[in-house]
Amino acid sequence: MKKIWLPLLLLLLLIIICVWKHINDFNQPIEYTITQNAENYTLDGKFADSIQPQALTESFAKSGATLKSSENTFDELLVSEGSIGVVESIAPLFAERYKNGKIMYKDKVLTIDGVVDGNDAKEKMSTLLSHTQLKVEDHTKVVIPKPIAFIIENKNGGYTLSGSFANQAQKNALLKAIKAEGTLVKDKGIIDPTLIEKQGIIGTVSALIPDFVKKFQDARISYQDRILTVDGKAMKESILAAVEKDLSSTKVKVVNNTVLNLAAIKKEAERKAEAARLKAEQEAKAKLEAEKEAARLKAEQEAKAKAEEIVRAEKKAEAEAKRKAKEEEVARLKAAEEAIRLKAEQEAKAKLEAEQKAAEKAARVKASVANMAVGADIANNIDKINRQREEAKKNIAKLLQVENVEFDSGKSTLTSMGEATVEKLALILNQYPLIKIEIAGHTDSDGNDAFNLKLSQTRVDKVKKELAKQGVSQNRVKAIGYGETKPLVPNTTAENKQKNRRVEIIILGE
Repeated sequence: MKKIWLPLLLLLLLIIICVWKHINDFNQPIEYTITQNAENYTLDGKFADSIQPQALTESFAKSGATLKSSENTFDELLVSEGSIGVVESIAPLFAERYKNGKIMYKDKVLTIDGVVDGNDAKEKMSTLLSHTQLKVEDHTKVVIPKPIAFIIENKNGGYTLSGSFANQAQKNALLKAIKAEGTLVKDKGIIDPTLIEKQGIIGTVSALIPDFVKKFQDARISYQDRILTVDGKAMKESILAAVEKDLSSTKVKVVNNTVLNLAAIKKEAERKAEAARLKAEQEAKAKLEAEKEAARLKAEQEAKAKAEEIVRAEKKAEAEAKRKAKEEEVARLKAAEEAIRLKAEQEAKAKLEAEQKAAEKAARVKASVANMAVGADIANNIDKINRQREEAKKNIAKLLQVENVEFDSGKSTLTSMGEATVEKLALILNQYPLIKIEIAGHTDSDGNDAFNLKLSQTRVDKVKKELAKQGVSQNRVKAIGYGETKPLVPNTTAENKQKNRRVEIIILGE
């Protein structure tokens, strides 16, 4: 009997072990790890179903982060024990504040690792984890980095940017804001990824720069030890008020040392007073000269009228004398008529011949006078053309001394200044309609010869087209592009090359 019970006891023990193992398999918990890599998050683990990792993915998505699943496996025998809900509750804080973060649930223990930039984040994580019954290990570390520091300073008409930035984008934002105002800036900034920006100081300074660069002298902006300091001198109270308004919106500590530039204001007032005095002197001088000119013209007109009166009187006296002489001659002829009757016939014949000759001579004189009049008209027209040519040449030279026919770099598109210059050129040409011009386009030696020749031709064609729009006849304008074939000076320096890049206006017919 004892021999039978021993095998039965062993069999029962084996059955108990199998049942215990089977029950233990059903109680195996899930395991997973969430790892932060830069701004992305990766999920690896073992889950009871696909709904569990999907819940974790959606909790990160609500915080604007992306949780990517890597090598996940599913087994319906696994159980979660509530860790999924805990991770969903801490996901927003984890995604927003943690660096090099990691969440791991293994062996029924939830472990949190990572670095945050403030004690408030660590305390908030501790509060969230205190509501769970799970075993938790919180290894969160607090590392508070130093803030960025920089100086923008006006030196010798240009600006220098120096200091330390957390990334290239911060430095580029300030450089762009300064360069946008057409100001030369020297970059001495360095990048230190361990630094941070506080309370949007880059945006505050970028918004301040446009007014600051244009309207301040001895300008300086610095941000150090979390203090924004602004120095500079302005010409108006309104400028100081605008800067004060811009600075009032920032949350950092501000030291505003901007003041009125009293010396410059006084100098400007003196300059304006001197300009007003000179203007008054010029106006008084112009008025005096105008009065003198008016008196001179009046005296000339009176003298001319008097001279004309004298001429009329002389002509009247001459006519009266001729009339009396004629009457005397008629009387004399009548007295001698009988005596010279026979001779009168000969004299009449001779007189007729003389009159015919005189008529022929008068016709010749009249034809000569007509020819002289035509010649005079031609001479007057030539003289008029020459005068217009000289006046136009002076006016065009005067225009091009202060303005250029300017194009966009490497293109045949006129800049706004170039368009204004062409409009003024058209006004001059329309003022002198008898002259003709050549528009000559030239480039420097940079680039391909064929490209330079084509570019110079398209540019002068553009000027000719714009002149036509302003009413200048195409027949009066020749447009020739010479490329780099006619340099004014050798193309050896940047200054010489700038002189060779030009558009010349040549008066034709000289």
